[in-house]
Amino acid sequence: MKSHQAWIIFLLAVIAIFVKLFFNAVEQDQLIWKLDYSSESSWMSVKSAYARLMLFTFFSVFICSFGPFGRYYKIWSAVMPAIIAVAIPFILWDMLFSHWEVWGFQKNYTSELYLLKMPIEEYIFFFAVPFACMYIYYMVNRWFHANRKASDIEKYFSIGISILLLVVGIWKWDHMYTSTTFLLSGSLLLLHVIYGDASYRSNFWICFLICLIPFYFINGFLTGSWMENPIVVYNPNEYFGTRIGTIPLDDFVYCFLLLFSVSILTEKQLKKQLKGFF
Repeated sequence: MKSHQAWIIFLLAVIAIFVKLFFNAVEQDQLIWKLDYSSESSWMSVKSAYARLMLFTFFSVFICSFGPFGRYYKIWSAVMPAIIAVAIPFILWDMLFSHWEVWGFQKNYTSELYLLKMPIEEYIFFFAVPFACMYIYYMVNRWFHANRKASDIEKYFSIGISILLLVVGIWKWDHMYTSTTFLLSGSLLLLHVIYGDASYRSNFWICFLICLIPFYFINGFLTGSWMENPIVVYNPNEYFGTRIGTIPLDDFVYCFLLLFSVSILTEKQLKKQLKGFF
C-alpha cells in the first residue's frame, strides 16, 4: 500500500469519527449498573476500590523501576512526556463519552471528588496504567530483538489487523464506542505500518500480549469481575456487545490504542535523546 493511500484512509477515518461524534445522538439513561455475573470481593467492594487499584498499579511498577531488572527510571524522561501527551486527548475523549453516557462510574467505589462526571481516579488511570505497561515494553525491548524475517511477518500481520479494525469500525457505525475506537486504532496502525519502525512494532505486539494479563485483572475489577457491581458501566447500545468475562471487547482495542500511542511517542522521544549524545 502506498503512503498517500494510507493517509487518505486515515483522513477518511478521522472525518468519519468527527461526523459520528457531532451528528449522532446517544440515548440517555441506558447505562447497565449491575451485571448478573458479578461477584463480591470484600477487600475491593469499598469506597476506595478504584483508588486502591490505581495506587497498586502505579507503585508496584515504581518500586520495580529501581531494581536490578531493567532500571526503568533511566527512560522516565522519555516515557513521562509521551504519557502526558497521550493522556490529554484520551481524557477529553473520556469526558465527552461520560457526558453523553456512553459509559459512567459507580459512585459507591470512587472518591467524592468528581470533575465533569468523572472521578479523580479515572484521570489517574491514564497515567498509572501506561506507566506500568511501558515498563513491560521497556523490558521486552531489552530482551527481544526482531530480525528481518520477523519484521516482514509482522508487517503483514499489522496490515491484516488494521484492515479488520477498520472494517469492524464501519460495520458497527451505530455503536459510538466501537466505531470511534476501532476506526482510530485501525487507521493509526495502518499509518505506522507505512511510516513507522517495524522492529519496535514487533516488540510492541509482544508487550501488548503480555500486558493483556494484568489488563484482564485490572479491567476485570473495573468492569465487575470481582465486585458486587462494576465500577465502570456501559451503555449497551454503544459498544460491540461482546464481553470477555465482564470486559467489553472494545476495551481491549481501546487499551491497544492507548498503549500503542504512548509507545510511538516514547520511541520518538528516545531517538531525540539519543541524538543529543552525539
